[in-house]
Amino acid sequence: MFLALFYHISALLFIFIIFLRRCFFFIIMNNDFYISPEEIKAQFLQFMLDNNAQPYDLNFFELILDGQIHRYRLQDDNKTHLAGAYCVWTDYWPCGWVQNWKSGDGAISWKFDRKGLSDEQNKAITDKEWDALIKKSQKHQLEMKKQIESMFTENSQIAENIFGHLHEAQDIHPYLKRKKVLHHGLRVHPDTKCLAVPLHDIHGSFMSIQWIFPAGDKRYALGCPKKGAFFSFFNLVHLENLEQETGEIQPILIGEGFATMATVYEITNYACVAAMDCGNIRTVAQAIKKKFPKNKILIMADNDHNSLGNPGLVAAENAVMELKLNGFIAPDFSDNEKGSDWNDFCSLHGYEKTKKILLEKIRFALLTPEEQERENNRAKLKNISVCLNPEISLPPQEFIGGLFPRKFLSLLAAPSGTGKTIFMQKFVSDTSIGGNILGGFATEEPIRKSLIFAGEAGFEMLVRRGAAMKWLINPENVHVVDQHDCELQDINVMLDSQEGFYNVQELIDIHKPDCVFFDTFSSFHESDENKAKEMKPIIKNLATLARDCNSAIVLVHHSRKRTAKERALKLNQDDVIGSSIINRLVALIIGIEPMNNNEDSDSEKILLVRPLKTWFASFMPFTYKLSEGFYGGTEMLFDLAPKEINNSRIAVWNYLCENFKPGEWFSLGHIVLSDINPPVSERQIKRILAEFLQAGKLEKRGSTRNTEYMIISNSAD
Repeated sequence: MFLALFYHISALLFIFIIFLRRCFFFIIMNNDFYISPEEIKAQFLQFMLDNNAQPYDLNFFELILDGQIHRYRLQDDNKTHLAGAYCVWTDYWPCGWVQNWKSGDGAISWKFDRKGLSDEQNKAITDKEWDALIKKSQKHQLEMKKQIESMFTENSQIAENIFGHLHEAQDIHPYLKRKKVLHHGLRVHPDTKCLAVPLHDIHGSFMSIQWIFPAGDKRYALGCPKKGAFFSFFNLVHLENLEQETGEIQPILIGEGFATMATVYEITNYACVAAMDCGNIRTVAQAIKKKFPKNKILIMADNDHNSLGNPGLVAAENAVMELKLNGFIAPDFSDNEKGSDWNDFCSLHGYEKTKKILLEKIRFALLTPEEQERENNRAKLKNISVCLNPEISLPPQEFIGGLFPRKFLSLLAAPSGTGKTIFMQKFVSDTSIGGNILGGFATEEPIRKSLIFAGEAGFEMLVRRGAAMKWLINPENVHVVDQHDCELQDINVMLDSQEGFYNVQELIDIHKPDCVFFDTFSSFHESDENKAKEMKPIIKNLATLARDCNSAIVLVHHSRKRTAKERALKLNQDDVIGSSIINRLVALIIGIEPMNNNEDSDSEKILLVRPLKTWFASFMPFTYKLSEGFYGGTEMLFDLAPKEINNSRIAVWNYLCENFKPGEWFSLGHIVLSDINPPVSERQIKRILAEFLQAGKLEKRGSTRNTEYMIISNSAD
């Protein structure tokens, strides 16, 4: 107790002597040139405000001009925190520094600005006298620094003596128990029950004590140096001997508080150092790097995500960048989690999870840049592959208008003059208003938006044809980009040009369509369609675009001209013009061809629509023909189950008649698809039931999942 009392009295006596010297300054200045304390305080307070070090309450803040270090409460401090520090000398010429410990920056120097003097004061001092004052001030500061260092040395010796008379702490101490860490050589004050954390410099000299109260408050020994002082969880001499004897070069981990680094040390068993606060991180790291140049150094940063500016991360980043350390590692907290360091993370997530995460982060941080790059690449490669698990729940594939798959690239192919554009225009007209699509091919469909890149036909042709057809359409849901208009306005929309493809992307992003048509595909590129090397980038880019923009992209394309003998055969995917790479990379190819196999015939054409290739369940082929409407315009008459090409319709009708009586309600869940021959898919049977409804063979009640059907006719014709 006597040593502690002597230690405090000597520190207070030193402060009192310095205070008297500062008061004397205002007397020794000549009477013609005098800077009042108010002028110094006003300028220094403004300096505090300009450097993010504003006191909590200026009305109750008293600035002390005594050349000593003073801690004070910052504007965003709580009642027990004093994160601000300053020191002002007034000997000869006023100067000093200020520091915001939370920001992680070091002390910012200040010197009284001569511009703040009055005209009379400036006239009373010449430039030569002013220079002399500056030199005297600097000389005095050096003298004061030596005196302070002498005081620090004396007080450090007293603190070391006090620490030597304390008893070793026990792991059951309230603070250690709450933090769930061991004492690691700390000692405890017998009266206050405060933990004593011994702080040394890089040379092993005892510098100070950090007192940790049972409740967690922390104080430093009065009058002792803190800059560059740290608590080490390992013996520096042992680390040197380890390298000399075994060649082992351990990494050194530097963090802030004792509990933080105790957690890290107990998990890793690496050489760990506690710098006590973020403002001391850089100084300690610099000293350690100088002494151990071969060792890799990592900063175990605090993640002060709930504090303004996150000073813990800022201090760690600055130290790593300025000193070229091996990196920093900070715990990851969610926004609603309260915590900042690795001890907090361990309390929230448990020891085992913390150990796994921390060791992996340290292992990765200690790799060379080349090794890190390789690991990052391996992680990407690992994440690319997935298990082919049939139990994975995926949303059902969506088909726009029941026909074109969303997020995929499709091809609509037909011989020249068949009417591909008319079919496309009917499709976009129907989908623009929703409901019944292509004469019942799809029913109860939602409203969809379409974007047409019109090449050969052009905007005017589409408008004239739409007026002649008199098909219902919602013009707000169908937009056309005319290639000719683009050329007149010097807008590139060519798919084999980087600029053109970018403009296509932008147009899709502007309109956000469900379905995009290129009519025709060959109008929007100048590449050789027979060369896979030229076509592959275009097709791959379009397939990626379909996925990225969440649209169905459809290429309206030509099939090759066939001989009279070949026309007797059905159209297949090999008849599509161009390289086979086009066929291979699209998800769906739909062919349109005349049923009478005579492309030059002037007779009424019945056109067959069927899938030539699909990655999905195949839809049932159907036919259509154009006919003059009763009230003008042109009708497109669809036969969704033509007998010439489809026996599934008859098979389904026979199954219904065998299993359900007229007047008896049934749903899709009552139908066993495997009992129908030839077999049909669920999508196919939905379309067949829709046709039976339209033909008056079935009656329906309910909607969506609750839909039920009833046979009202027993005729299959």
